Amino acid sequence: MTDATTPELYPQYCFHLSPTINRWCHLRIADILALRSHRGFQGQDVYFHVNHPIKWVRICGVVVSVDERETKHFYMIDDGSGATLECVVNVPPRAAPGTTAATVAAAAATADPKSNGPTDTGPVIDAPVDVGHILDIKGSVSTWRNNRQIRAEKIVHLHSTEKELVFWEKVTLLKRDVLSKPWVLDRREVRRCKREEEGRSASGRHRGTGERHRSRRVEQTAVEAVKTGFPKTSTETEGTKTGLEKTRTGLERTKTGLERTTTALERTKTGLERTKTGLEKAAIKPERSKTGLEKVTTGREKTRTGLERTTTGLENMRTGLEKTKTPFVEETPNRHERSDGNSGHERKPLARRPVTVTGLEKRRAAKPVTRLIPVAVSIDSSGDEGRRNPNRQTQHSSAPSPQLEAKRGLNDPPSRDVLTSPAKVITSFAPSGTIQILASTKRPAPGILHSSLDKVGHATSVPILTEPIPKPTSLLSVPPFSASLKVAPSIKIKSMARDIFADPISTDAPPANIGRKQDHPVRRLGIKANGPIQTNKFYGNFHLGNQTSPTFLHPYSVAWARGQGASGSWGLAVSHIDPKQRVYGPSSAGTGAASYFINPIGIQSVCLSAQELDSATVLTTEALTDFSVQVDLRPNAQAAAAVQFPLVQGSAFITAVYNGATPLIQTGVFYRTVTRATTDPKAGVTKYKLHLEDGNTWLLYAYCTGGGLLDLEVVNNGLARARNPFHGIIQVTKDPGNGEAVYDQACGAYPTGVHLTGSVDGARGTYNFCFQKAGMSGTTLAMFALPHHQSSFDDVTRGKMTNLTLQTTTKGVATAVLADSWTMVEGNLPTNLGFLPWTPQAGSVGAISDATKAAIRNVAQQEVSQNILQQTDQNSMYFSGKALAKFAGLMLAIQELLGDQALAQAGLAQLKVAFSRFAQNAQQYPLVYESAWGGVVSSATYVTGDNGVDFGNTLYNDHHFHWGYFIYTAAVIGHLDPSWINANRAYVDMLVRDIANPSTRDQYFPVWRCFDWFHGHSWAHGLFDTLDGKDQESSSEDTMHAYALKMWGTVSGDKNMEARGNLMLALQARSLQAYYLYTAANAVQPPEFIGNKVAGILFENKIDHTTYFGTNIEYIQGIHMLPLLPHTPLVRTPQFVREEWETFFGGGRADAVQGGWRGILYGNYATVDPRGAYAFFSQRGFDTLGGL
Repeated sequence: MTDATTPELYPQYCFHLSPTINRWCHLRIADILALRSHRGFQGQDVYFHVNHPIKWVRICGVVVSVDERETKHFYMIDDGSGATLECVVNVPPRAAPGTTAATVAAAAATADPKSNGPTDTGPVIDAPVDVGHILDIKGSVSTWRNNRQIRAEKIVHLHSTEKELVFWEKVTLLKRDVLSKPWVLDRREVRRCKREEEGRSASGRHRGTGERHRSRRVEQTAVEAVKTGFPKTSTETEGTKTGLEKTRTGLERTKTGLERTTTALERTKTGLERTKTGLEKAAIKPERSKTGLEKVTTGREKTRTGLERTTTGLENMRTGLEKTKTPFVEETPNRHERSDGNSGHERKPLARRPVTVTGLEKRRAAKPVTRLIPVAVSIDSSGDEGRRNPNRQTQHSSAPSPQLEAKRGLNDPPSRDVLTSPAKVITSFAPSGTIQILASTKRPAPGILHSSLDKVGHATSVPILTEPIPKPTSLLSVPPFSASLKVAPSIKIKSMARDIFADPISTDAPPANIGRKQDHPVRRLGIKANGPIQTNKFYGNFHLGNQTSPTFLHPYSVAWARGQGASGSWGLAVSHIDPKQRVYGPSSAGTGAASYFINPIGIQSVCLSAQELDSATVLTTEALTDFSVQVDLRPNAQAAAAVQFPLVQGSAFITAVYNGATPLIQTGVFYRTVTRATTDPKAGVTKYKLHLEDGNTWLLYAYCTGGGLLDLEVVNNGLARARNPFHGIIQVTKDPGNGEAVYDQACGAYPTGVHLTGSVDGARGTYNFCFQKAGMSGTTLAMFALPHHQSSFDDVTRGKMTNLTLQTTTKGVATAVLADSWTMVEGNLPTNLGFLPWTPQAGSVGAISDATKAAIRNVAQQEVSQNILQQTDQNSMYFSGKALAKFAGLMLAIQELLGDQALAQAGLAQLKVAFSRFAQNAQQYPLVYESAWGGVVSSATYVTGDNGVDFGNTLYNDHHFHWGYFIYTAAVIGHLDPSWINANRAYVDMLVRDIANPSTRDQYFPVWRCFDWFHGHSWAHGLFDTLDGKDQESSSEDTMHAYALKMWGTVSGDKNMEARGNLMLALQARSLQAYYLYTAANAVQPPEFIGNKVAGILFENKIDHTTYFGTNIEYIQGIHMLPLLPHTPLVRTPQFVREEWETFFGGGRADAVQGGWRGILYGNYATVDPRGAYAFFSQRGFDTLGGL
């Protein structure tokens, strides 16, 4: 070991002893990207995990993009580890007419001197590859332009989850048994390896000069064959073959010769072009040329013969190289593996996912369409001669990740279509404006699809008890009933304010028994703000990971380009996705509904940047609120911001503020025309139309606040640059065809934030967005409203709606509203909803028959006698809270429905003791208040180092689920014993403040951590970077937390909290019925998807009908049912429940479900068929503890 902390890197002559170098290493893509290269091993495609040398890897993932070229195929693979990796497949070139296979093989052999193994057949692929296929890929790790790739040796399709599980088990075993600890060799072993290497070297030096001469002749033969079409002599070729079989010493020199051969090929290409010219001249005088052409034909035949002979030597040469490079042991990487019946992979028909083409099917001709210009324009396309064949067709379902650039062959065109030199631009003056047309157009760069389910930070355990609960050995002892249980102490009542969001719940520090931490497992990256910071809001990706994952504003998405992607920009990339670009998952055999739908990301339609930004650029954020954030791009960490981006949900424009920087307007989709309007929409505002190669038109408005107006010069088809520094704002927006008048009216002003207010009057509640704005005074804002906003607008706001609409990713069609504030109305708040069973139509139901009471009492006596203390003592706040809430509901039923106050009091006494364990912070993983972000979290990650423990609680995942169960339990205890409230108020209020603090006057917690008042529901996703934005799985646990807030506010006397809970429940019912729970009449989500009836997991960029813990249909539907509480019928309407039941569980199918899920299904069914559900629960032999 070199020191106490750094494992030693052993010399290459020791590698044959390594447990990793000569085996297929099953790795995650994120692990491959984390491999390091070291000096002395560069250029050898050997990388290191700690000090383990790794060359050959095996990955498993879904194909998210396909780029098939003539000699190479590029597949982008996503394995859900939070990263993607490009797989490069060498493909044998197709033989031209009259060309033998041997000639093609010879050309292929010299096309890429870095490629491993023979390229005559390419790697083994068991079936054609397409987007959505799940592949098992074996190959070698390589690096191209600082980006990691895998060069495929074998590709096999996986057709079952079982095979995927086998693969991931091997990943786990390799990490546990090998990679988790350094590779250690005894010093004697190292010395022995060194002596053996020295002996081999000495033996090689004594092999004689004859072998070296023969090796040189190999080089000369290859070069001469390419230059003239003939090998020097057939004898030399045979001699070369013999020499290669005898020695490996000259192989590296031969490799150098192959590199020289590449240069010769380029010369040969020039010669062939000259030959072509000569043949064309010969065609003028056919009679005189006939004899010459016959000679040429004869020469070509001889050339072909010579190349065939040369190919034999080259094949042997490459075979020798393979043997020296891959002396494999264990599961040996074998270049000639074949996928047959013995491969272990069953051949089945492949289910092809639909492919969305985000680029143009054909390259546009070099001459742009001139119908846009009312004057004749001559276009010179010579400036781009030879870059790509304009007649070549390319089809993409998606594109390389912005973080990865493809490694192309030496003769392949570059991956980017952006010109690196100034383009030839034709400027024309027309009545509509000044039009700049590019001399060369390119296909637009498509996006990428992250279709796999990223489970990083999400627990995969089933969220209910899976084992039967032991039956109590004795019944609970019931003491005589004490009437003092219902004597209410003095509880301070907080009257309802005019603005229910104005007053804080408390401004006190968290209770003293809550530990303190100043650090957090996730550091605050680039955040220029003090105090508590939002953890679950839409802009989280700006301060997580590498800060480049998208942020979704609806309808636009933005991402820091960071020098990546088709544009190469260092600015902020803006994108908008149309419905035709969506990709749908395989259809269900039962419903015909797509298993998911997803939108491509990484399409850089317009990038707002500055000339001052480059590889030293730093992204920082400030003014982080519950609706908005400001993103700053700085030339370096010490510099002031060159460009500032105030980002607000629903913005109609993406706005960039410049204070003297020189704007760059870039695109990865490429300009077709750039038009400057001759008439400014407003004084001081310059307007441009950017017509892109995907057919979309974007409008650019520049409002000058000092200095000169914005004057753009089109440099090339990916870049328009300002001629001078600029002071003011630049705004871009997409015009769907009817939006120009609206945009002209609203340009110049922009939102910087939202002030939320609300009020409740009886059963009528309202909430208002007052948009804070800047820019041109006297200008009304344009903001996009989601469907649930539109359906709840008051009359004044509804009158400000326009006919301008844009599609959002997962929230239907957004409509532009010209107004500086919106008011939404919920006219039927569930104010009469309490602890008893309830429906919107009948209200609360508290009377049941004597026979029903008797049946329930028999069960209740058994269940209340369980060991409450033991069941609630879990190492998870989530499962502990669920257990507490279960017993709380039991005590309610005993007292409120059965009227057995004595039994209720006996059970309640135990429940109080169980709750006190948490109020005293004495549970297995106590809570801590951490001031880095500002919140109360489980200490589990601090103790274990596992970010995903307890569903990611320490990283702010699912807090409203976890705390919601505790708050509900507290509300029940306080309802049954009001004297308990004051002693426990500070603890319960702390949990409420962590997830639903309404006021910035509370300096300990951010405002509304989980609930998103713009979307109308919560986000469960905390401090984890993700390509598809924030997400939430369980809509029913989301509404449970709102119900808990309402009921705790009711029993604790906080009328503002009660009012907010009522308003939240009404809003959730509206938004969830649009976005999460689908009847046949749902017109918001795609018709291809609503047959699933529930979302599964709703992300900002996709909806996936699945769960993090399994794909059983009872899991997917049931996670949107539990817990079943009195508010459930408010959200899950009778029509929805009937349709879902008939689709998935009717006709006896529910009875086939095993375990506790069957009880959840029938409990849900009770809301529409109480008699049928009661028959199930009251049947003889029903096990109330096991749920069977």
